[in-house]
Amino acid sequence: MSPIKTTISFFTNLFFTCILLLVMLNLSDTTPILKQVANSDNLCDIIDILCVKNEFNKIQNISMEINQIARTIENYVFNHTRTSGTLSRLINAEEFYLIEQNQIPKAKWHANFFKLNNIKKDFLIHMSTDVHNTMLLFYNTIDTLLKFDDTTGYYPVNKLFQEIQKHLKNDIICKIRNILHAYSADWTPNKHKEIYFFQNPLDRSPSTRHSVKSVLLSRLLKEWSNKLSSVITNIHNKFI
Repeated sequence: MSPIKTTISFFTNLFFTCILLLVMLNLSDTTPILKQVANSDNLCDIIDILCVKNEFNKIQNISMEINQIARTIENYVFNHTRTSGTLSRLINAEEFYLIEQNQIPKAKWHANFFKLNNIKKDFLIHMSTDVHNTMLLFYNTIDTLLKFDDTTGYYPVNKLFQEIQKHLKNDIICKIRNILHAYSADWTPNKHKEIYFFQNPLDRSPSTRHSVKSVLLSRLLKEWSNKLSSVITNIHNKFI
């Protein structure tokens, strides 16, 4: 073979080798595709997911972790309160106020899920949207709670709430948005709605108000994480 043909053959093989390597790199690259959407509030980057079931399983796992952290918060508050009876009465009064003011979110989809023999995509979209909005409500409520001065004894509780808030954002809210995106469904961006507790600084010390809010919020988080987990556990048996 002449030197010219040898040179041409070498560069031809090199070219196709490079093309093959590029194709292999693209096939092996498992990095999700990040997308910006029109109704973005810059809280999440939307990812194209391959399996909705896997996302729900991840949400279930993190829900149980949030449940455990919330349980730790409630135990910590009562273990560091001298008058637990007084605190319990204040918590009950605050809870009555929240119910009266319609501030406690209701998970109607939970009861409906267990009444149905089968569920379809529309039910999953409705449930996911409701969970998404409620977790945003918790996320914003925690944000307000964390504005308290850490030097007044709230630091351990606030650190735990910071951990929950991070999980709410990264592991529930954003994952639900990915699920809704996979179903071509819309969601409401964060409008900073929150649970509004009774505001009367004259009858309670700041530390007591913080304790009451912490316990009530942790109980709501436990309730919702339990309901969400119980539904996700049974989704694969009912989804058609």
